[in-house]
Amino acid sequence: MYRLGDEEDAEDRVFLAGFDRIEARSQERANTQLRKKRLAYGMAAAGALLAVVIIVGLSVGLARKSGMPYTCKDERGASYDTTFFVIGDWGRQGSWDQRQVARMMADVAQCMTPSFVISTGDNFYDHGLKSPNDEMFAKSFSNVYDQGSLQVNWYAVLGNHDYGDKIDPAEDSCAANTLDACPEGCCYSSVWQFTGRPNDVRWHCQNGTWNVPAGNAGLLDIVMIDTNPFMPHYLNEAWSKNAGGIWQQNASQIKQQLRQRLAASKARWKLVVGHHPIASYGHHCKFSMDGDCDHMAWLEADLQDARVAAYLCGHDHDLQYITRQSDPAVQDSTPLWPAFVVSGAGSSVRNNEFGKVNRKEGYNMPFMADDQGFVAARVNASHLVMHYYTTSHAAPVYTAVLAAQR
Repeated sequence: MYRLGDEEDAEDRVFLAGFDRIEARSQERANTQLRKKRLAYGMAAAGALLAVVIIVGLSVGLARKSGMPYTCKDERGASYDTTFFVIGDWGRQGSWDQRQVARMMADVAQCMTPSFVISTGDNFYDHGLKSPNDEMFAKSFSNVYDQGSLQVNWYAVLGNHDYGDKIDPAEDSCAANTLDACPEGCCYSSVWQFTGRPNDVRWHCQNGTWNVPAGNAGLLDIVMIDTNPFMPHYLNEAWSKNAGGIWQQNASQIKQQLRQRLAASKARWKLVVGHHPIASYGHHCKFSMDGDCDHMAWLEADLQDARVAAYLCGHDHDLQYITRQSDPAVQDSTPLWPAFVVSGAGSSVRNNEFGKVNRKEGYNMPFMADDQGFVAARVNASHLVMHYYTTSHAAPVYTAVLAAQR
């Protein structure tokens, strides 16, 4: 039966349902507008943050390009007898990276005057020099480190590239195993780097072992060693047979000479410089049993016996400071001598070299960087201080301090 009240109730229900739909749509539009506002605010905030990052990055980059000076660490109250720089793997014909490091060295030399510079090898890429007048010498050395503050003696060991590594035998038509058989200006040989041959009085280099005239003999002795003859895989390369090459070196004799020089030293501080590392987390070693470090393992015991404070090297294109723990069971325990200083970042480096590094048991690894740079070392009777510089920072990024042993 149809009743009037039922009709009114139906109309009310229709009206309310319509109202609810209108209200729901209004709420949905409001929520949509709110989400749009939040998204706009978020995008604006992200944009502002990105702008800040870009501005800061550009500022740092422009500061570097505009010549912002590199500075020395505040060492008020400290007095040092000898200061020297350590750089390796640098000779790339004045590339941008190489010149950045050279400028940094010149800046630091203004406030930390070096008595000399140590080169850890690979002085002239890609294959060394092919005559005593090779223009590569000026392009990679004389015309790059030409600042007044770097007009000091340079003492260099030989790296594998200085012997001719990576040269294609098919392109080395002048290869000869004696200098007399070399056509003039054509034969790659390490001999062309020896002291007195290049036309720059700062340059000093030899093979075998030799001592750097570091000043006060009672304070500091630096022994240089050519480590290339200890790499057996080099002997399989054609370039190792070039005039003055590795085949003409006597590895056993070099070992004996080194031991004699270290035994004769009465200096408070003894350092040894070679090209190949004993300990390294870099590309050539990574503490693996088949890396170049394995062929240098014999040297660590000799350095310990002679109370050598540090072994300086390059080969790996990075900067590292590694020490052996006095107690292998205690991480970061008192380090034993020698410390291992890798300074092979004088030009090109291997980016992300330390992405998958596992600590070698018994070793500390306080510092490593895959950035261009060098080491500035200072010595007095009580301490050997080593400041690590990289081109991305105005001041030292790490400082290692060794106390003299009694």
